[in-house]
Amino acid sequence: MHGSLNQGSKWWTTGAVIVLLAAFAARISQLDRHPLWWDEGLNVYFAHQHPLSLLEETCITHDANPPVYRLAMGLWKTVVGSSAFTLRLLSTFLGMVTVALTWAAGCWLVSRKAALLAALFVALTPVHVHYSREVKGYAFATACAMVSTYAWGRRLGYSSSQFHSSQRETQRRREVETGRKNSEEEKRSSSYPYKGKHSDSHSRCWWATYILSTTAAIGAHYYLGLLVLWQGLWTVGKAGVALIRKHPTRQRSLKRLGMWALAAASVMLILAPWAIIVRESTVEMVTGVSVKDPLSIWGYLDQVGRTFGAGPGEEGPVASIASGLLAALLLIAILGTKASRTNNAFLLSWVLVPLMAAYPIQATFSFFSPRFLLYLVPPCYTLVSAGILTTATQIGQSKLHPLTEKSCSIRVKRSTGSPTWVDGRRLSAATAAVLVIAVLGLSIPGLDHIYTQPYISPDVGRLVEAEEPRPAIARIRARAHPDDALAYVYIWQVGYLYSYYPQNDLTFYRTYYTSENVDQEMQSIFASHHRLWLLSYRIAAEDRNNLPGSWLEAQAYKLESNWYRRHHVALYLAPDYQTPGVKPDRGIASFDERIELRYPLLNVQLNPGDVLALPLRWQALTTLNENYNVFVHLGSPGAPPLAQRDGPPRNGLKPTSAWAVGEEVVDRRALTIPDTLAPGRYQILVGLYRLSDGSRLPVSSEGGSDALPLGFVEVKR
Repeated sequence: MHGSLNQGSKWWTTGAVIVLLAAFAARISQLDRHPLWWDEGLNVYFAHQHPLSLLEETCITHDANPPVYRLAMGLWKTVVGSSAFTLRLLSTFLGMVTVALTWAAGCWLVSRKAALLAALFVALTPVHVHYSREVKGYAFATACAMVSTYAWGRRLGYSSSQFHSSQRETQRRREVETGRKNSEEEKRSSSYPYKGKHSDSHSRCWWATYILSTTAAIGAHYYLGLLVLWQGLWTVGKAGVALIRKHPTRQRSLKRLGMWALAAASVMLILAPWAIIVRESTVEMVTGVSVKDPLSIWGYLDQVGRTFGAGPGEEGPVASIASGLLAALLLIAILGTKASRTNNAFLLSWVLVPLMAAYPIQATFSFFSPRFLLYLVPPCYTLVSAGILTTATQIGQSKLHPLTEKSCSIRVKRSTGSPTWVDGRRLSAATAAVLVIAVLGLSIPGLDHIYTQPYISPDVGRLVEAEEPRPAIARIRARAHPDDALAYVYIWQVGYLYSYYPQNDLTFYRTYYTSENVDQEMQSIFASHHRLWLLSYRIAAEDRNNLPGSWLEAQAYKLESNWYRRHHVALYLAPDYQTPGVKPDRGIASFDERIELRYPLLNVQLNPGDVLALPLRWQALTTLNENYNVFVHLGSPGAPPLAQRDGPPRNGLKPTSAWAVGEEVVDRRALTIPDTLAPGRYQILVGLYRLSDGSRLPVSSEGGSDALPLGFVEVKR
């Protein structure tokens, strides 16, 4: 008998391991295929801050997320690095922890069959797979919620009728006192919360586990506060039943209620300083993004059901069927399961209390997503598994047909008209298999979208293809120098850089500037750096609404400016940057007797990739009615340029038709020596040409030439 039990346990353990491996495969596959998106970039940025800086940045940026997950991720990155793959790996492992705890909770509350099914569903359900593949706190919060519930409900005994059962507790105490327990009874009782003084340290350990895991859960997402609400209502309800029925253990029930209240108060006390400091900025942010109309109760339940059943962002008939199937199986589990009445109520309240409590919050602040309730997926699918087994059992034992002498069989009629006997256990197993396949089959489209669709909607957690940041960061990475600075607006942009350009030497500057302080701030940056990258989102550096970009366009040397989908990258040199060998303004030339140029004389030596900075000073000698472009060419007169920098004066901010007579216009031109240029001596030529037809203005002092030579550049290797 003992051997058969061990053999059975081995099979269940093997099944649980296979489910865990399936969970790992579903989460690790193509983990870094999708680029990071905004919220992931935010978390990467905050993970690189020390605790005080994290608090300060949260207030400045009006971020609405608590700190625990970000602090945990900060520790994680120090061990495994900060690439997108390694950072997402934390959520992958925590997702597997949740699957394992789902198995443990199912064994505790229902049965091993239900536990294995529940673990399988959580392992493969698209909603849990999706959020176990992101640098977000949902998988972290869900795992912590499972630890909290297991410690509180199972190990501390708050889930069962033992909470206020006098007869069973008295019997166990008598057995301990008289020493009449056999070894098998001791094994069965090992998890009971009251076994005597020797269990005090064990109990304290589980209380510490409960407090820490609950703190971590709420500290990862505020919606996890509803988990504590449920635990409190359950604990108060159990104590209330003991008082109303006048159980002999009512005093102990009140004591246990006080112990839980003390633990919950400890959690709140730990989180209170953070909550008090960030309360105003968090409420302001959540209020600002709550722009949609609140959902009706049916719309709310439908959205949660579709997400839990078919996956994030899934619509259409498949999602509706999946949602309806889950609802039906939940109802069957509630009404028909043979599990303990207390366990059944425990599971039901675990799902129902947070689900219903979240609705008025969503009605007040319409910024809501079903992912906020991801921690309800394990108990939800545990109930679904119980519903499947209940349905299968009832069909296998159906009284719609006369039973044979074998209680396990029912009589059915074949098409030939002759009766036959079918094993009820086989029919039950077949029913369960059909329902399991139906639940998993309805999730296949959602899983398919995770791996095959490159991008999905921002509401779900992915972005359209144009949001891809990696090409822009690859460009910065290819040309960045160790002492470069980078200016940005959105902190998630820096998070992208931390992941896709780790261990960079860039100095970051957030450009929360106004027209009054932009000049001072930009001058301050160039006092420490001679090169500055400007990383913009959905706006070019040349756009007049881009405040730091407009300043750079007017004052600095522009090396490059390009779009990379919705990300714009521009590189500038400091206004006072000087290329060695470029002498002060000594040359003067006139173009068509209408425009005068003061220029430096050149005799420089450069390597491929170096930059030649030319400060050109233009002055209108007469009124100009046309617009001209300036060109700077590297090469020889009459030959195609080997490198060039063409464009309107001062990057278009000062067109020639707007020049006043006698006004000096400083036009900073930067020319990059091509990497492929062969060593040699090359001439620098400058001139003007009409925008209308491309014809050049003659240089008055050069005998009718249309290009002014400034000097030579010697290229070396």
